[in-house]
Amino acid sequence: MSMTLDEAIEHAEDIAISAIGCECREEHRQLAEWLRELQERRKEPEIIYCHECIHYKPMSSNWGNCYVHGNPPELHRACLSCDYCSWAKRSADD
Repeated sequence: MSMTLDEAIEHAEDIAISAIGCECREEHRQLAEWLRELQERRKEPEIIYCHECIHYKPMSSNWGNCYVHGNPPELHRACLSCDYCSWAKRSADD
């Protein structure tokens, strides 16, 4: 049976509290701390780089055109493949 992240945190905290005199107590406290950190990081938005985006069309190995940032929309703006933006949408092949 696999646990949810919340259940794993609770389990590790329970062992850290109840395992008095056991060497594993500190390890479970550390595990609970790492799992809480993972939980917080999962709440952050995913960063999608330009070269991973459906709006990006490569021009060279480092540069491409973005078809979201153009004004009017049918125009485009050059960007680096390692850039990212809030309008990015991951392409299906990545």
